Amino acid sequence: MEINNYEEIIADLKTINAYKNKYKVPNQIFQKINRQIYKLTQELASIVNLKIIGDYKNNLIFNFHEIIKIEAIGLKRTSFKKFQFYENQINEPITEKVDEINLLQQQIIKKISTAQFEDDIEIKTKGYLNSDKKEIIELVWKVENTRVQMEIVVGFDNNKIYQIIKKRGTYKISFDLKLTKEYQILNKLLFKKLDFLFLSFYQYKGRKISSEEIRILKIAIISKIQTDLHKDDNMKKWISLVYKKFLRNEIFTDNLFRKNDFLFKNSKTFNQVYQAFKINRLSFVFNSTYTNFKRFISDFTNYAQEVIKSYENSSIEKDFAFFHLYDINPYLTSKGLNKNILIRNWQKINEESNLKLSKKYIYPDNKDIGTFMLFTIFYKFEIE
Repeated sequence: MEINNYEEIIADLKTINAYKNKYKVPNQIFQKINRQIYKLTQELASIVNLKIIGDYKNNLIFNFHEIIKIEAIGLKRTSFKKFQFYENQINEPITEKVDEINLLQQQIIKKISTAQFEDDIEIKTKGYLNSDKKEIIELVWKVENTRVQMEIVVGFDNNKIYQIIKKRGTYKISFDLKLTKEYQILNKLLFKKLDFLFLSFYQYKGRKISSEEIRILKIAIISKIQTDLHKDDNMKKWISLVYKKFLRNEIFTDNLFRKNDFLFKNSKTFNQVYQAFKINRLSFVFNSTYTNFKRFISDFTNYAQEVIKSYENSSIEKDFAFFHLYDINPYLTSKGLNKNILIRNWQKINEESNLKLSKKYIYPDNKDIGTFMLFTIFYKFEIE
């Protein structure tokens, strides 16, 4: 689809980039930090896959930060059976005689302490807030008199939307890698409006905002943007446009169903329909919905203030439920043949048994294609 408001978008981008550039950390500092991160990633590759997450990965590091903080997660790939074992232990006290995450931490510390780096690294371990258990590896070094602090959490991965980490003596689900990717996708769809919004949070004159509050605001705002798709008229219009482009009409749809025992995995048409509703393919929806830059900032600033007030009052779990998008699955019915399908089966969801799910429908704006709709599924993003 064409972008009709490109002149406004370009003007908004100039405003956003100018605002960000005022608080930009010098490139040479980032270059040195990135070289150090690359070296760490290479050194640890035989132990874990080191992934940068959070503000550093989302380019939300600014020159007014006294310390450049880098969040990372070191992931050990495990078999499905082993990952399932740890899933069954979630929220239970760790009673294993051999704590594999602790062993991985020790290996990481040993590897870093014996490797050569461009800037000398000080290695520590620390616990989460209100915990005396040393479950976080902290690396500290200096770049041109700027203090850099990297915190590495170690966990297990098995190609799911969440990972398993150790937190306060129990195994926990971590969505932080997913959260980082979600921010990147939405920020791109919104032409950096999220960058402007979060920089304004950091610049809030009322008081200094904490990194934990920034994380909660990411969870809350991403949740609101994604769940608002259900009442978005442009999303409903997009369903009709996709139907018209790929499925055309009921006769064409019936012919697709007449192919005996078809496998939708091998259907080019069905795959095109499914891909059209991936979140990163919804440019038409976002370009049509969030046209007013000032209104976007105003609306989400007000929402953020409500979230932070609730967090300060320790009532956020009671006041809000944050759901993030798991998948959008087109649901197609053939009236003539009395058949229907979900274009992608969701067997994998049954394997991710720790997810608290919410399912909804989104209908097209064209009532004449009621045989086609979207079945969406969200998972609850828990706040601890």
